Amino acid sequence: MAVLNLSGDSFSRDSVRPCDAAQRARDLFAAGAEIVDVGAASTAPGTRLSSSDAELELLSPEVAAGIAAAARDAGGDASIDTRWAAVAERALDAGFTAVNDVSAARVDP
Repeated sequence: MAVLNLSGDSFSRDSVRPCDAAQRARDLFAAGAEIVDVGAASTAPGTRLSSSDAELELLSPEVAAGIAAAARDAGGDASIDTRWAAVAERALDAGFTAVNDVSAARVDP
């Protein structure tokens, strides 16, 4: 599994610009990842909760579709890390296969 961060405040410091996300996903799959886990907000302890609008801006329909296509083409899976139902819905609609609700449904049931 590999992680693809769209948020500039990612604790792992390896964020990519949304316009580069599909290519980065392709690279991760080519390097052997079977799952690419995508986050559009930092989940580091102590960070401020992002809004669903902020995450949706980073995970635009085009970005989500590009990542999902990369997964599909590689025979892999794309998952989304989020607290927001609207973000999960966008990812699933694009073809992501899993949702990791990082709040365990405590933020947006």
